[in-house]
Amino acid sequence: MQIGFHTRITLFTLTLFVSVASLAQTIQVDGYTAIVGDRVITGGDIRKLTSPMLERAQRSLSGEALQQAQQQIYNSGLKRLINEALVLQAFEASGGIIPESAVRERVDSIIREKFNDNRAELLQTLRDAGESEQLWLERLREQLTVQFMTQEMVSGKVSVSPQELRTRYEAQIEDYTNEELGHLQIITKIVPENATNRFEELKTLYGIELDLREGSDFGDLAKKYSDDENADKGGEFGWLKSTGLRSALREGIQGLNKGEISKVISDGDRHYIAKLLGIREGGPRPIEEVQDSIQQEILEKKKDQRYTEWMAKLLKATPVILFEPDGTEVKQEE
Repeated sequence: MQIGFHTRITLFTLTLFVSVASLAQTIQVDGYTAIVGDRVITGGDIRKLTSPMLERAQRSLSGEALQQAQQQIYNSGLKRLINEALVLQAFEASGGIIPESAVRERVDSIIREKFNDNRAELLQTLRDAGESEQLWLERLREQLTVQFMTQEMVSGKVSVSPQELRTRYEAQIEDYTNEELGHLQIITKIVPENATNRFEELKTLYGIELDLREGSDFGDLAKKYSDDENADKGGEFGWLKSTGLRSALREGIQGLNKGEISKVISDGDRHYIAKLLGIREGGPRPIEEVQDSIQQEILEKKKDQRYTEWMAKLLKATPVILFEPDGTEVKQEE
């Protein structure tokens, strides 16, 4: 019985979400998990697809978090195999054929890139994995088919017009706006308001300001007197966003030109002298700078939507049957 895709996924969630440990006990490697048209998906197919992800999850997670990750991985693996089977069914129904030249070209590429251009090394790897060359070639042909069909039915069907780019850019202009940046050197003195030597410390700070205005090197004085973590760098803080500065410091450097030094800026028990080494004005980036990323964002969204619509259409044309871990068929609820 053919059932709706979303219903199938819901039923699958309720009946087939089990931990890998129990999965090994309840689903045989060759046991059916789904039938798509005349194609069978077995527990072994899902295990082979998902084993690298499961191994990573087992190394980094434990307990309930691990179980949830295993369930999600298993679900994603089955869904992917169902979708690929639907595509292969549609390709075969249309009478499509992948040219042998395309398969040979892909084989040569794999041997060259992954097996040091050594065919014998590939064959030995297949023997070690217990897989025949014929079966491997058939799976490779299926991969090429899915890639070809996805390109034809999804990627090749979507595009982005200049007006769409402009509309997205203007609607989300804040995402493409640079904040004003200041390149700063800062001398910081921390003088608690109740410090017994407060007057002497502040006197020293104002003396530092006077020395700077008379030409003393800012970096040398920062290394000698500054109380912050960048003292040993000569007070060099690099490029900072104006919005990331303490309000008193931001207001204290406002109006400075490149190379100028601020007056002593007081903010509670923290006191600053800042030098503006450079400034980068904020504002929207030109559309030419961001259009590639905007185009990619729109394309990915369109491709996702196109793929979903395509799968829904294939599901209407091809019956899909799911099976519970014990091998019984999942029945549609009346």
